[in-house]
Amino acid sequence: MKKIIVAFLVGMFIVAFGAVCVQKNQNWQEELCRIHVKANSNDAFDQYVKYEVKDKVLGLFEPVVKQITDFDKLKSFLLNSKKLIAEYVNMILFQKKCAYTASIDVGICYFEEKQIDSVKFKAGNYFSYVINLGEAKGNNWWGLLFPKLSFFGRSESGNDYIIYKSKLQEIFKNST
Repeated sequence: MKKIIVAFLVGMFIVAFGAVCVQKNQNWQEELCRIHVKANSNDAFDQYVKYEVKDKVLGLFEPVVKQITDFDKLKSFLLNSKKLIAEYVNMILFQKKCAYTASIDVGICYFEEKQIDSVKFKAGNYFSYVINLGEAKGNNWWGLLFPKLSFFGRSESGNDYIIYKSKLQEIFKNST
């Protein structure tokens, strides 16, 4: 009987803790920052260039963004670095002998609903960092810059890939 009571109490604690965590984090998507790299076209070369740009820009962003814990500081960093990153991306495009240039949009953009495994990104307006390559009419790559770097998209082989992050683990870590 004692084991049943202990198991019941542990179960109630887990349910109560889970409810508090869900309540605390039900609006977690309000402080997301999406990053997109939109290819000029779906031509194989333009798709290759998209991944080159993505890899190089994320290489610059990763050490900085990992240190940022405040959403407003991230937005300020992205707005202040926009011109420099555009110049950097245009240098990459020049080196690849692309006949187009890049532009960057930083701000609120509307996105359709997206389901990745068990994580649902509701349709709506999100703060985003969008790198437009040329006409930006090709398939795009996207990921999250904030709150934690996590990336969704296609690998060079064309297979889907996801870097998984445990939301429950993050909630538990942040609540302790």
